Amino acid sequence: MAMHYPPLANGAYRVGDPPQPFPPSRPGPEQSARLAPGGLYWDGMPRPAQPPQFAFQQQPAQAPMPVAPQQPPAPPQEPGPGPKRGLIAVGATAGVVAVSALVFAIVPGDQFSSVETFESRGTLTISAPVILGGTSDCILPPGLEDVTNSRVSVQTGDPLSQVAEAPIQYQDGTLGECTFTFSLDYVPAGQPTYLVSLQGHGQLDYTEQEMRDGVDIIIER
Repeated sequence: MAMHYPPLANGAYRVGDPPQPFPPSRPGPEQSARLAPGGLYWDGMPRPAQPPQFAFQQQPAQAPMPVAPQQPPAPPQEPGPGPKRGLIAVGATAGVVAVSALVFAIVPGDQFSSVETFESRGTLTISAPVILGGTSDCILPPGLEDVTNSRVSVQTGDPLSQVAEAPIQYQDGTLGECTFTFSLDYVPAGQPTYLVSLQGHGQLDYTEQEMRDGVDIIIER
């Protein structure tokens, strides 16, 4: 218990008085809202009403999203027809063409005058270790330097007649390879075979569908 020495009525203390306990404290207004020991309020006021209690309502679980059935894998696509590649081999030393070159002249006639025509596009690729292709020009080794001025021609019919001709145009190149392009216009349709010739460097045979898909000529040394 807390003890203290109470002063006299005049405020003086007497020496030798025994200590007296503190008088019981009375709660002030600020203590009226606090509970006293035993669950009673200091001011004797009734308990305030308890706030309403709400039962916890569990939200219903959401239905799972429908899963789309797995589609079977698509069958592999067959690659479409590409240009037919024809190889013209060139001798390694003298630059002589391995297949003999044929020289054709345009034969006048009216066997194709009423025949449907089509356009055939193609590429010419020259490969050799000493080739140097740049952005605008291609340096070819001896024996192939005349290819840049060559023309591509097409012959067909019976008798054979030259039906289309086009110059080659340089496209691009790197060290060891150069590529040229050409376009053959007004090629008559419906012929069993077409002979495509590179001026001074041999010929290759194509079907009509191969001509329509594109001509791809390769010269290798």
